Amino acid sequence: MGRALSSQTLGVVGLCTRRETDLAARSNAKGMKFELQVEELLRALKDLYPKLIQVERHPRIVLQNEEIVYPDFRLTVELPYERSHYFIECQNRKRSSKTVLHKIQHVRGKQAVKTFIFVYSSSISEELLRAFKAEGVMCLAIEAFEDFLDRISSTVRVQPPLPDPDYRPDHAMLAKLHDPFKELREIPCCVCGKTPADVNRERAKGETFTFHLFDVEDEKGRFAVCDDCYRLLEEQGNAG
Repeated sequence: MGRALSSQTLGVVGLCTRRETDLAARSNAKGMKFELQVEELLRALKDLYPKLIQVERHPRIVLQNEEIVYPDFRLTVELPYERSHYFIECQNRKRSSKTVLHKIQHVRGKQAVKTFIFVYSSSISEELLRAFKAEGVMCLAIEAFEDFLDRISSTVRVQPPLPDPDYRPDHAMLAKLHDPFKELREIPCCVCGKTPADVNRERAKGETFTFHLFDVEDEKGRFAVCDDCYRLLEEQGNAG
């Protein structure tokens, strides 16, 4: 059987435990105070433009695997051409851990919002900063974050009214944007056989190279003619 701990040893263990508890409590209080500071900045922006700015503290996010997570904040900005979404994480420690980065990586891969902002108090380690940048996470000190919100304010203050009907996409929520001109850019000219990339490489000034599309009754359904050949056909009277 193990020996019973002396009262002196038990007293030391209890003292260490209380110290750890006190440190954790102070750390949590410090983190809460910083989070409230960030929220104050966000709420001030929302109060200026209540119809264009949405702020949620600890939004309930259900991931694809039905796991529930709570980011610190979700910021939504209504722009004339899109609806932008941001998840915001805050941390106020002298040495920020990678826990928040792992949280962002986990959440980003299992739900729609992809744009994250990490707000810190005053400093961050170079190693963690490189890791955030590699993941495409915006890392902003509180002063830079305030400037970021000021720029949003400057934008929405002068923007035109929101469109009606509303066909705006949810920016940062689309994994891949459809490019309607991708196929067109890959079609070679049916006269000279050159593609847009071929002609742009030949033009020293890099002028835009465009096509005219024509519907025809073949298996592909259409073909393309570059501007130079189109003008030549027009001069010859062969272009409709």
